[in-house]
Amino acid sequence: MIYKYTTYKWLPDIIYTNSLHFSCPLDFNDPFDSFIRMKKIEDYTKDDIEKLINEAEDENKKKKLIDVFYINQINEQKLLEERKKEVDKIFLVLSLSELKDNILMWSHYAELHKGFCIGFKSNIDDIDISKDSEPNDKEILSKLKGKNFLLFEEECFKSQLINHLNNESLNTEYADIGIASKIFSRLFNKKLLSQNLENIDYPKYNTISDAFDYFRCNYTNDNNKQTELGKIGNFLKTKSNLWGYEEEKRIIIAYSDISKNKCPNNNIKFEKSLLKEIIFGVRTPEVHKLCIRSLVEKMGYENVEFYQAERKDDKYELDIKKI
Repeated sequence: MIYKYTTYKWLPDIIYTNSLHFSCPLDFNDPFDSFIRMKKIEDYTKDDIEKLINEAEDENKKKKLIDVFYINQINEQKLLEERKKEVDKIFLVLSLSELKDNILMWSHYAELHKGFCIGFKSNIDDIDISKDSEPNDKEILSKLKGKNFLLFEEECFKSQLINHLNNESLNTEYADIGIASKIFSRLFNKKLLSQNLENIDYPKYNTISDAFDYFRCNYTNDNNKQTELGKIGNFLKTKSNLWGYEEEKRIIIAYSDISKNKCPNNNIKFEKSLLKEIIFGVRTPEVHKLCIRSLVEKMGYENVEFYQAERKDDKYELDIKKI
């Protein structure tokens, strides 16, 4: 199971529209979270510059690099700052946790324990593939064993992403995800897209990853580009170890991959049958509990279990009791 802490302000909308909000990293409460460190003009040594120029993809880019580093350094620094703002907006993030009883997260994200914690099936082992499965299904899905994922409605994503994931010739994890999505779509009898949950790294010494090299990414070759883009992925999956208690997992998607018409405000529709738990906080008002129960029933969610968080008498801990 994977959990999302939320408030009464948002939970009715989540249940009514069966959608989860993906956030731009610029909106995070921690300014260091997903902070993408970019290499500055003054950080390049003479050797760095010569190597970039030698690796330039074509003559036009070689000339541009010469202009950047030897003629218009001040102007290009301003350009880099603008590119930094663009890079910050490329990705959207959904943050979740395997913990449902963390006192601090109830305080920070669930309105001082007046909100809710909602739980989703998120593991291959939680999905019944005995019906309507084909001979190779179990073998294919076993490659994802131990990974957490959520299923979203395919219509929320653009066709180029779907086509990319459906390219079975890809020898990458993305091909496995594409094939798994096909299997889940057949099992659930609707078009679904599987999205993996990534573990967050909390470095022991609180060091920030190597700087992203904009010029190496955009002016040299594909191998360098993939290396630099991998750095951005590391920034999005790394946080200060002060946040380690959250044991966070994330789904990270490109803003350009979602359908803006189908996903207003970056709210992406999830497969309803995966929502299985709703936990009321210690201070959740009774009227909110009644409203949420009624809405769950009205919207046709099946087999959702309700729990109540309670204070333990002898420890600074929560008891999560089924009600």
